[in-house]
Amino acid sequence: MTRLTTWKMSRPAIFHPRVTRFTFARVLHRLRHPRKANQGLLPRFLDQLSKELPQTMDELYRPLHAEIESLLVKRQQLLEESLDELQGIGEWLPGVLGKKVSDKFELKHRVMPDFRESHLWVELCERVERLRKGCHELAEKLVGLLRLCEPLPDAVAEKLNSTMVDLGGIARSPGRPGGRPRLISGCR
Repeated sequence: MTRLTTWKMSRPAIFHPRVTRFTFARVLHRLRHPRKANQGLLPRFLDQLSKELPQTMDELYRPLHAEIESLLVKRQQLLEESLDELQGIGEWLPGVLGKKVSDKFELKHRVMPDFRESHLWVELCERVERLRKGCHELAEKLVGLLRLCEPLPDAVAEKLNSTMVDLGGIARSPGRPGGRPRLISGCR
């Protein structure tokens, strides 16, 4: 069994159709803590990698380090975009539905068949699609990071396995055909 099969069989993706700003941010914060830059899966992975990988294997360390740094940037961009977009949807939806929502409560809207056939659904799907694409790109980058780890020596990979499984759990949903990366599903 290769290392890839280990993280392919990890737990399902955390996102589901009930996406809120909190749940979205919580998953992204697992990759890097919002206030403590040295905490989270990516900083921990980088720290473990620098401790476990011998100096003689610098040619493996450099691309992994660069990929982790680009993932941190992508994660921050997606976090900012998601907070803005989900806040915008939260303000837009009650207005078009004619409902009043106070700052203390979140709007819960049951999606009925007639709503799915309305122009509001199409517009909502377009807004969510941008986030889905951003999540897909982040998941692809996480999968790419895990693929870069394939040439690691077994002793090093064994020590990094727990973090690799956690990263794979964020990037992949095992129930999907072909194990396609997924952090958030679209509106279809």
